[in-house]
Amino acid sequence: MSHSFQFTETKPLDHSTASLNNEQKPTTFSLTGSNNSKPSLSDTLSKTTMENEKGLTNEVKKGLSKEDDKFFKSYQAPSFNHLLENGNDFLDDDMIDVEFDSKTNLPIRKLKFDDSQKSLLNGQNHLNFAISDKTDSGVIFATTKPGHKSDGDGEAKLFSFDLIPKGDESNEYFKFLNNIYKEIEPLLKNQKYEHFADLEDEMEIGVVSAIKKSKDDRFLELRRIMAALLSNLELLINKKLQQDISFADPWIVNYENTISVLYLMNALYFGEDDETIVLFQQWVERVDIQPDARILQELLDDSEKLYLNPKFWSVYVKKLILRGSFSVLEEDFRTSQYEQLKDEDSGLFKIINDFYNLIISYDPIKFSKNTSDFLSWKKEAVALREAARDIDTSNLAILGEIVELLEIISGSVSSIEENSDKWYEYFMGRFLYQMPSKKLVGEYISQTLELDSFEVPLEGIESWDSICIDLFKGRLLTVISALESFDKTIGTYSAVLLEAAGLLRKYYDDSNVVDQIEKVETSNSIRNNINRMVEDLALSYLNNQDLFPIGVGILINSGNGKSREILAEVLPTYEIKDSDDFEWVLEICSQLKLKKTMVTIQEIQGEKLYEKQLIGNALVCFAQSQIIDKVVSIAWRIFEETLLNKGLDEKIAMQLSGNAEVHKNAILRQSLSPIYVLDEILKTKDGYDDVWFERLISLFTFRYLHGYYKPGLLMIVLETLNKSVYNFEKLLKLIEAINDYEDEFEKNEDTKEKSEQMYVLLTQNNPGNYPEDVRDLLIAVRRGIALDITFGFLE
Repeated sequence: MSHSFQFTETKPLDHSTASLNNEQKPTTFSLTGSNNSKPSLSDTLSKTTMENEKGLTNEVKKGLSKEDDKFFKSYQAPSFNHLLENGNDFLDDDMIDVEFDSKTNLPIRKLKFDDSQKSLLNGQNHLNFAISDKTDSGVIFATTKPGHKSDGDGEAKLFSFDLIPKGDESNEYFKFLNNIYKEIEPLLKNQKYEHFADLEDEMEIGVVSAIKKSKDDRFLELRRIMAALLSNLELLINKKLQQDISFADPWIVNYENTISVLYLMNALYFGEDDETIVLFQQWVERVDIQPDARILQELLDDSEKLYLNPKFWSVYVKKLILRGSFSVLEEDFRTSQYEQLKDEDSGLFKIINDFYNLIISYDPIKFSKNTSDFLSWKKEAVALREAARDIDTSNLAILGEIVELLEIISGSVSSIEENSDKWYEYFMGRFLYQMPSKKLVGEYISQTLELDSFEVPLEGIESWDSICIDLFKGRLLTVISALESFDKTIGTYSAVLLEAAGLLRKYYDDSNVVDQIEKVETSNSIRNNINRMVEDLALSYLNNQDLFPIGVGILINSGNGKSREILAEVLPTYEIKDSDDFEWVLEICSQLKLKKTMVTIQEIQGEKLYEKQLIGNALVCFAQSQIIDKVVSIAWRIFEETLLNKGLDEKIAMQLSGNAEVHKNAILRQSLSPIYVLDEILKTKDGYDDVWFERLISLFTFRYLHGYYKPGLLMIVLETLNKSVYNFEKLLKLIEAINDYEDEFEKNEDTKEKSEQMYVLLTQNNPGNYPEDVRDLLIAVRRGIALDITFGFLE
C-alpha cells in the first residue's frame, strides 16, 4: 500500500477512450497537491538515515529462498478470486459482478447499461468524466468526435456514479476532528512544533530549577495533547459502536487499529517514568481484552468452590498475571473464596494467601522508577515459589498451578513463554517480572521477535501489530506513514507531536551523520515534509464544508505567505449558512487583509440573499462591496414595484427599517430615498398638505428619476386634481414639471416607448377610469389643471 507522506494531488480519471482534446474539460479538481511534484519523506533522507528505516535489510533478503523472495516482490494486494470461487458468505451480492485487475488485484466495477446505450461507446464518441470536488460522486457523458455526425437526438445523456468515500463523513467524526484541532492548535500556530524541543537547547545556561520547570511544562503540554487525542478517539469509537454494534461501519475497525498504535506510542514516548508499567498494561488491554468475563462466569457455574477448579488458576488467573491486571485479580481472589481452605488444607491456604498478598503488593508506580523496591518484591516471589514446592497437600493439581504462577512472577523466561499466547503477552510478562525498565524495552522486544513460539506480523503489511513493532524499533517515520494511511488527520498530528517532542532528531543527530550540512539538510527535509503534511491536511479539509473552518484555521496558524494566497482563492467557495458564518468569513478576510476577496464574498452572498428575497441584507452586501450599479438597479426595481402596487411591500419595508446597516450606509440612504418619498406620497389618503406636495414635486423633478416612471406620478396628480389640493403657485410648478416631461416624451423614443409600457402595467394593476395612453393622460392632467386654475380665479 502506498502512503501519502507528501503533498499529493487528486487528478481526474484518465481513460484511454476519454480524450477531451482542447475543449473545456468538465472536470473539477480538489485542493490537493501532485503525486510527482514533491519527493516523499523517505526519498529525501540521507543514505545513512535510510539504513535506520529500511524494512528487509540486504542481509535478510540474501537469506530468502527464491519462493520467499518472489512472495515479497509480488505482494501488492490480496487477491479476491479465491474468495469468489469459494462463495464466502461475507461478500455482498454486488461483489459477484466485480472483476479484478490481473496486475494489481484491484476491483473493477463495470457500469450497467442497456442495449440502447451501447451506441455511446462506439468509435464516434468521446467518453467524458466530471467529478465533483464537494461530494463523492460524478457523471459520465458522451460527446461526438470532430468530423462525425451525431446519431442521437442532440440531448446529453448523463450517467451518475459514486466514488469510494475518501474518509469518514459522519457527524461523530467531524466532532472528533474539531475537538482534537482545538487541543493541538497551539502547536500548529506559527509552526511552533518545529522548535518546541529546541527551547531546551536555548536554555542550557541559567537557573537549573527554571530550566527544569520549562522542560516539564513543555512535556506536560505534549502529554495533555496525546491524552486528549486518545480520549476523543475512544469516545468516537464508543459512539460509533452504540450506533453499529455489528461492526458494519468500516471506519470502526480503522479507528481500533489506530488507537492500538497510539496507546503504545503514549506508553513509549509520552508517559512519565513512574507510569511506564500502567501505560503498557493499558496498551495490552486495549489491543486484546483478556480473559473474557464470561470465562469466570462459566467457572462459577461449573463448580461451587472456584478455588478448587484448576481452570480458574490455569486459564483465568494466569492470563491476568501475564497482563499485570492486579486490581482485577484482587477482586477475583475474594470471589474465589479461597479462605475456606484455611480449615480444609492449611498448607495450600498459606501459599495461596501469601501469593495473594504478594500480588496486591505489586506497585506499578513505585516499581517503574525504583529498581531496588522491585528486586525486593521479586526476591519474595522466588522465596515463595521455593516454599510452595515443599507443601504437602492433597490438591496437587491446584498446587501445581500455583507453582507455575509463581514461576511466572519470579521472572522465569521459559514459564512466561510457555504460558503466553501472543507476542505482546510474552513481552508484557518479561517487562513486568524480569525488570520493568524502559531501558530494557528494546532488548525484550528483540528477543520476543526472535522466538518461533509466536506468530509475528510480516513486515511491509500495515496492521496495528506490525506498526507497533515498528514503534518498538524506533522506526518513527514508518509509523507516521502507516498511521496516515489509517487516518490522515491522526497521522499528521502524530508527526507534529513526535517532532515537537524532539523524537525525530535521531535521524539527523545520529552519530553516523558527521557532516553538519547533511544534518541540516536532513532536519529541514523532515520538517518540510511535516509542514507539507499539515498543509495537505488543511487543503483536504477545505474540500468539505463541515471541516472548512478547521482547514482555514490550520492555514492561518501556519503563518505561511502561501496560505494567504490559498485562502484568497477558497474563501469565496465556502457555503455561508447564517449570519455567524458570514461574519466569520469577513473577519478572516479582514485579519488577512484580503480586501478583494472580501468584496467577492459580499457580492456572492448578496446574490444569494437576493434570491432568498432578503432584500435588506442583500443591499448591505452590495453596498459594502461597492457594487453601486447593483444597489441602484435593485433600488429602482423596488421603486417600480412600489409604484405599481401603490405602496412599499410590507416584508421589504420591515427588512429595510430593521437593518441598522441600511441607515448607516451613505450609498443605501441615497439610493433608497426615492422609495421612501414615493411610499409617503402613496400612503396619504387625505390631508394633501404642503409637505405632501413638496415630496411629490421634488420626486417628479428628481434628476435621476427615469422618465418612464412619471406616468405613475401623473396618475397621482390626476386623482388629486379638482379637490382643492393645489393652489395657483403649486399648479404653476406642476405645469413646469409636466412641460419638461412632455418635451422628453416627444423627443426621446426610448422614454416614449417605456412610458407607454409602464402606463399599461400601471392601469392593469390599478383598474380605474384612466385615459387610454400616456398622451391622453397628459391631456387629461392639463385639463384638470386648467379647471383648477379657472376655479381659483372664480373664487
